[in-house]
Amino acid sequence: MQQLTLIDALIRSQQPDNLKKVIANKLIKQVVENQLDKNDCKNVCQQLTEWILTSDKNYLKESSLEGFNILAQNNKEMFQEICDSTYITDLFTNSKYTSRVSLIGLIVTILVNFRHLPQTNRPKLMLLRDLRSHLVSYLRQHGTVLATSVAVAHLYTTLTETLPETPQEISALCGVIVTLLGSYVVPSKPEQITAFRRDTDKLCSVLPLLWAKSRNQQACLETLNSVYVLISDTGDGDPCMCLSAVIEKVPQASIVQASQTILSQSESEVGEAKLVRALSRLVSWLGMWPSKQLHTFILDIFVRVAKERSTVLKAVAEANLTGIAKKLPIPVFRSQLEPIFFFLLYGHQNSQSMFVKLAGDLPTILSKLQTEGVTARLTWEKLAEAGRYLHGLHPTVPASLTQDMLAAVEDSQPLTEGRKTQLGSQAWGSGGGGGRLSGWEGVSSDSMMMLHSGKVGLINLGNTCYMNSVIQALFNTTRFRSLVFASSPGFNQPVLASLQQVFIFLRHSKRNIYSPSEFLRIARPPWFESGRQQDCSEFLTYLLDTLQEEERAVRPVETSSAPVSDIAMESLAEISEVLEDQDEDMKSSSSATAVETIQEELKNIDERKESATGENNEEEEFDEARDIVEDTGGLGGSSGSLSDDKRKKGSQGSLSMSRWSTEENLSIGDSREVLNMVGSKESLNFNGSKEILNTSGSTSDIKEENLELNRMNTNTFQDAYSNGTDSGIQSVGSSVSAHSPEETDNTTPLS
Repeated sequence: MQQLTLIDALIRSQQPDNLKKVIANKLIKQVVENQLDKNDCKNVCQQLTEWILTSDKNYLKESSLEGFNILAQNNKEMFQEICDSTYITDLFTNSKYTSRVSLIGLIVTILVNFRHLPQTNRPKLMLLRDLRSHLVSYLRQHGTVLATSVAVAHLYTTLTETLPETPQEISALCGVIVTLLGSYVVPSKPEQITAFRRDTDKLCSVLPLLWAKSRNQQACLETLNSVYVLISDTGDGDPCMCLSAVIEKVPQASIVQASQTILSQSESEVGEAKLVRALSRLVSWLGMWPSKQLHTFILDIFVRVAKERSTVLKAVAEANLTGIAKKLPIPVFRSQLEPIFFFLLYGHQNSQSMFVKLAGDLPTILSKLQTEGVTARLTWEKLAEAGRYLHGLHPTVPASLTQDMLAAVEDSQPLTEGRKTQLGSQAWGSGGGGGRLSGWEGVSSDSMMMLHSGKVGLINLGNTCYMNSVIQALFNTTRFRSLVFASSPGFNQPVLASLQQVFIFLRHSKRNIYSPSEFLRIARPPWFESGRQQDCSEFLTYLLDTLQEEERAVRPVETSSAPVSDIAMESLAEISEVLEDQDEDMKSSSSATAVETIQEELKNIDERKESATGENNEEEEFDEARDIVEDTGGLGGSSGSLSDDKRKKGSQGSLSMSRWSTEENLSIGDSREVLNMVGSKESLNFNGSKEILNTSGSTSDIKEENLELNRMNTNTFQDAYSNGTDSGIQSVGSSVSAHSPEETDNTTPLS
């Protein structure tokens, strides 16, 4: 115990801190590693606790916490007795314990030393009971400091046994978290916003754990109702926009039910005013806070409100439409603002005052969109179409107010009468369905709701199910989709640019189906025959390899030692690029096999090695061999097949042509038969051979000296089955028998 007294003198000395740290650590270890009786153990524990929670010397805090842990490990039974209800209560209520983050660290250390005990251990049960009660009160009292909230959230997420158990406690904690999130203030400095988003999202991550423990939707619905109360407040204060992160974590089923509840609360005049305020705030947040599904939640409410009380949406449109339009050129916000903008624009199209305000801003907005790339061009076309349509709808507006806008949309396509009729039917109160999204031609209300969730079909372009299933699965892989949308394809990235355009149409298409013909032309592997059934896993591997090669070609890998926190961000739009996507449920109707394949490929893509030289050589072999076969008019008639040796060649994870060619049908015309040698069970071997087949005479009169023949096993070999969406159809060249010519499978595959 004398060593602990020396530490007080050490702290007051003039020695450098690094020396003090070494000495303090040594003295504390000398105490805690010795055998202690119960009274000494309790006194040492109390002294270490005070240093941890009151000292302003980091070295003393660290050494004391380390010593506390050693003390707990060496005196397990006495430690259980020391950490009783009195000790825990003192930790949370003693006013001199001002280091709140250190307090949570101390609680974690205590719990870790209790985890080896069985669940029925009484000291452990009493400890957890006390902690559950005190943590909620502690968070409510001190959580206004974000660092304290993050520390408590870390405790909850890492040691989930500390989460409340009863429904009342769960609801109480959910309410505390929502209240705290609404009270925070977003930093004004861009470089601080990334850390702020990370910290608030950490606090939000506790909510799904609480909802899961409640085992029903009640806790989730109560949480959403708490959010609505804050954002619908018509007072002067504005809640923090990080509340949108709460909505991001709510399951879709609960969002639909919550929107119904919100509408039921807005039937009175006061309720309607609250709804206008809440929707206006949510819409404004879309232009300040990147989100993933907040706009879906807003659209769901918009559609329901448009059918019953369009006056609410008209008020929202008047207050927010111009502000939304000005944010459309910002890439990170465009995808979430665009559907909201056109919904409000065409729904409130009969407002001349709104058109006049918008006409003055459109030239600048359109000019910015023209410089933003492919995705912005699509928005430009929609916005130019809207300008033309609204100008024709309001001919009495003075020309001086619209001449700049008309000059800006001069290059856009003129509207047909049918298109004008369709856009006119989208006005609220027109009897045309009450607010359908711009460009969805003649779809029903149910179909429109389906489109709001992002489900757009892909046309089968002739046995392209393998491609469609991969596209849909990739599109519904949140992390991958976000990276594609955030990218800016260069001139040498045609596949990425085309895939990005397909994703754009899947999210914003004017129809419920889309034809990916251009993507098929660019991204189809050269050995995939048009109109044939193909293997979706092969297509996926080829696509991911190609995307990786394109990226490496235009942006070589660079290493940087600068930490992310030191990088100055120019705007909030850049922040979303460093945020990690949260896990979402896959919402695609694509095949489960394709989704699983994607997950595996994304996991292993960085482990693959390039073998470009081998690819070029093997591709030349494949092309030469194929040309020879076409010149010969076919080598049908025998039961041979490509050798196993050639079939196994090719670098896994690279674009090896040999790998793909042996798995595909080297057939003639539309025939599916495998290359055969008449009357022989031997197969062609293309391993390194550049000799030209002698085709003089009949196809069966091939000179033996021009071929390298490998003896084939007479057993039947099968290629992999296609795991695309058209299941059950064999891949090209499958189930080819190596017996007599009469036994050769000449069945024509399904088309």
